[in-house]
Amino acid sequence: MAATESKKFLDLKRWHCIPRPQSSKLCAITSIVGCWNYLYSVLGNGTLSILTPEAAIKILNHSQDWAKSAGQLPNKAILNYFEILCEHFKVQGKARIYWKRDNGELPETMLREYVADIKNNRRAFIYHCHNHYLTPLGYDIVPVSYTHLTLPTNREV
Repeated sequence: MAATESKKFLDLKRWHCIPRPQSSKLCAITSIVGCWNYLYSVLGNGTLSILTPEAAIKILNHSQDWAKSAGQLPNKAILNYFEILCEHFKVQGKARIYWKRDNGELPETMLREYVADIKNNRRAFIYHCHNHYLTPLGYDIVPVSYTHLTLPTNREV
């Protein structure tokens, strides 16, 4: 990715689909709802009504206090909840774990795949990091260290 514009991308539709205001304990459900709205609601790329976190919690029939358990949800629960919402609204949708280092792919390959997929309006992402979920809106590819910078090769001193 040599050009500056290919190193940065922000999808404003994804931004508009994230429910607000958010509670620090409801990051999982707001991430699920943000993805669902991006894919299926009029806020994003669909035709259905906007889904709120409160409506999603009712649909999911979550009997325990969501705020107490949300930060502790395993990834498979997030996948399952997304698929339950799709089934409830009779839309096609599949959730999968996307970014895992133990699947044998090199990080560079996974980065290229993510860069392509984040521009696809039929894909949405939830990033899970240290008991917190968030919805990526794009990317900003920056060097990890100065040794990864691309410097001019025909530079006169």
